[in-house]
Amino acid sequence: MKSVKLIGLDAIKAAYEKQVELSEEGTIGLKVSKGAGGDTSLKGDIESEQEVIKVLEKNNFPAIVYAEEHGIVKLSTDPKYLIVIDGFDGSSALAKNAKARGGTMLTIYSNLNPKYEDAIFGGITDFSTRRILIGSEEGVYLNKSGAMKRLERLPVKHLGPHIKMHLDDPKYWGEYEEGITSKLDKIEVVTRNHFTNKLEDKVRFSGLGSSGAMCMDLVVGEVDAVGGVSAKGVFEQPTEYLILKKLGGVIVDYNGKDIGKNYWLKDRELHKDNPVPSLRASSPRLAKEIINYLKDLK
Repeated sequence: MKSVKLIGLDAIKAAYEKQVELSEEGTIGLKVSKGAGGDTSLKGDIESEQEVIKVLEKNNFPAIVYAEEHGIVKLSTDPKYLIVIDGFDGSSALAKNAKARGGTMLTIYSNLNPKYEDAIFGGITDFSTRRILIGSEEGVYLNKSGAMKRLERLPVKHLGPHIKMHLDDPKYWGEYEEGITSKLDKIEVVTRNHFTNKLEDKVRFSGLGSSGAMCMDLVVGEVDAVGGVSAKGVFEQPTEYLILKKLGGVIVDYNGKDIGKNYWLKDRELHKDNPVPSLRASSPRLAKEIINYLKDLK
């Protein structure tokens, strides 16, 4: 069997290539059905996940897969790894614009009841900007239009008006189609109450309809933090956690606790119907300063 990293690379590249193909056809945003997660599934969602699963099956990868569209898929009678797939993160924007930012988020864990810190491979596609973000035990790499670049550790900054922050708040997304993402109203309320309303005079806000695309902006330095949620089965944070930690960043809950020791399967059940605030930041220091500021406002 190929190495885990090579299989992960093949899988995330297959999803990327499918997204480019469907976008050029103009079919990527077509509504298809309801996915296992309750969202309205688009052609881009379904077929991206299928491409990943095909690669895993071809390599006889001994894993159990948790996929947002396909549900739980057992690839082996004796699985050794747990895999998390979000076929296309950012479907609400994609349904409105076939060139919207977003893409597949893929995580491979080293065991069947993993903590976030147990991820050994993570990948994010952003087909509209021709980029794939890849994280493994060796480091984090950005593949842009076929050229691979290793990313450096993120700079440590202090909270202030120069800080740029993406929000998982539809107010900042731009165009998106309602009725695609389930429980979007709850996500909006949590983000707005915990981040938007409290920080709008403190930092510079922006946003995207894709957690994966916002994470990509964070790791390349376009923003310094992302205010969002843990919600709907928690398909995004596994990949984000691996990539951010490798670059010196962090994901913390609203109490400032690093989520690395949390068990993903437990969080998946806890936050399925109960979104809670979650902060991604370029450094633990910045995360702490943001959380302390928010706490002082109570």
